[in-house]
Amino acid sequence: MACLIDESKIQVIARLGRPYATSGWQVLQSFTEIAESATSFERLFFREPHMGTWCLLGGHEFKVQTKRLLIKMPGVSQREAAAEFIGYELGADRDSFSALGQGEYYWIDLIGCHVETSDGAQLGKIESMIETGSSDVMEIIGKNKKHLIPFDNKYLSVVEVEKRRIVVFWDERW
Repeated sequence: MACLIDESKIQVIARLGRPYATSGWQVLQSFTEIAESATSFERLFFREPHMGTWCLLGGHEFKVQTKRLLIKMPGVSQREAAAEFIGYELGADRDSFSALGQGEYYWIDLIGCHVETSDGAQLGKIESMIETGSSDVMEIIGKNKKHLIPFDNKYLSVVEVEKRRIVVFWDERW
């Protein structure tokens, strides 16, 4: 399928997961803080995992359940057909994201940033963000260790998303 879209403006916001039930629905793994926000974008795009061309998505359906968000791709009505879309990515035009205030960041911009301590020790890269009751937590994967550090001003020294760098007040041995 050929699609003419400015791919530099598309940001991955979710990934299609395992089939759910038998009628073509599948679990949607959202990369947004609030999973249901994926349903609020006017236009969504999809592509094969980490490759391929972004194509405009239309005719899909969403279903919000207590602990999960489901999607039904167009023309899919059986579990086996849904399984063919496992791993596909959903994207949204970055220009459609809401503006953020000072000191606020989209998780997708934090994921992949390199994290170091204020002493210069390299901890690793942010693999994911975890929502907790009090503050979000960075899951940092290093060479020999995994760190879970709250994304809170108490631990943050420098956040330079444009340089993909975060400096934290943290002991690398923790």
